[in-house]
Amino acid sequence: SVFLKEVYNYYTITPLIVCSPFQKIFHSKKHIKDIYSIKVNGYFFKRVYSPEEMNIPNGGFWFKGYNELDFVRDAEFLNYRFFKCKVHDYKVYASKDSYFVVRESSYRGMPAMMLSDFRYNPAAPESATALLKAVRKLAIKSGYGILYFVCGDKKVEKFFSRKIHFKTKMDFITSYKISPETTFTLSGGDSDAEFLKA
Repeated sequence: SVFLKEVYNYYTITPLIVCSPFQKIFHSKKHIKDIYSIKVNGYFFKRVYSPEEMNIPNGGFWFKGYNELDFVRDAEFLNYRFFKCKVHDYKVYASKDSYFVVRESSYRGMPAMMLSDFRYNPAAPESATALLKAVRKLAIKSGYGILYFVCGDKKVEKFFSRKIHFKTKMDFITSYKISPETTFTLSGGDSDAEFLKA
């Protein structure tokens, strides 16, 4: 059986959006700068190249007690899914209790940066705010006017609300039956579509 669950694409715009239409016209391709570290709100996000460099909690990153359904991010998953993946050139940044993964993408023909995966400490909302600020900072330094991510957890809106400018609804297709009331975590990292070159 196939089941559908509602998820969202969230978009945030940077001041460089004024350049995006011209980048589309001239087929300008942007590349994410390989910045060693990003500091925001007391959080220090460092570029990492293997799971061993990350402060992975015992049992992996997951929102225990926060959402009813989650997909655990342990060293094996992170290594296979991002560090060893040949489809996209993922860049991973990690702090003391959170991490994010970004890659190059596009939106309606304009260069965009995609936040492919992330986890933060739900007990410390400031870690979520710092995470998105760090991603925006990286997008701006890399010349992107558009940043977006997929998420099935509507609660991220209260952490990211000041930086989310619009969202679009999409369906998450799964063979696992999820009731409409079930709260769950989902990002682009959980999608097979991420293995497509787009």
